Amino acid sequence: MQMINANNILNYSEAKELESSFDLIESRTEKMKGAVNYSLLKYRAQYPTQIEDASMIVYHYDSQNAKENYLELRFCIISRRYCQTENCEDCNKSINCYEQFQDINIFAFRFVPSFLAQFTQNIKLSDRKDEVLAFRYGVSFTRHSPVCNRKRNVLEALFSHNYSGAFENIFINAKIHELLLYSLECLTDAREEVFTCKFLANDLDREKIMNAREILLQHIGNPL
Repeated sequence: MQMINANNILNYSEAKELESSFDLIESRTEKMKGAVNYSLLKYRAQYPTQIEDASMIVYHYDSQNAKENYLELRFCIISRRYCQTENCEDCNKSINCYEQFQDINIFAFRFVPSFLAQFTQNIKLSDRKDEVLAFRYGVSFTRHSPVCNRKRNVLEALFSHNYSGAFENIFINAKIHELLLYSLECLTDAREEVFTCKFLANDLDREKIMNAREILLQHIGNPL
């Protein structure tokens, strides 16, 4: 079992440093002047890994060179995949699956001041997140946080959607705005809603837990 620290991954200057342990199977990059620059990287683990989802906010502020200012959101989430056989009785899409593998998904979204300015026009800067959006917060910082269920759902949708062309651009931009909203909430909220049980983070496992609950309730008078 390979132990990996997701926060270390997010600190890497180049994601290519991961290629010694992972196979890059998908990469998307978009760089547009004055807009959101983003990269989505999907790696497949060569060996079983143990890793927790993580996110990072990087706020870079330079009072002497405003052109270098930026706000960046970084995420690392792991997704488990199972064999492709429908209703496989050997594995039942669980940890017993012999063909399971892990994907390490790394996301980075960089916002420039000119793009974020649209959200702070004609408003009074009342708290820290407003100051960050307007680049009026005078100290650079980096903040790590867990990945709440809302963020994870958005991030997974960025790889699993079926849109193309202009509709894909609309969809991706909408999801990026959601991530910006949820991430900035962390600057003021003391806590995020995070599942302490990681197996509750995907629909299939949640359904299994609910089914188990129903079975227990139906036989509540019987010994376990």
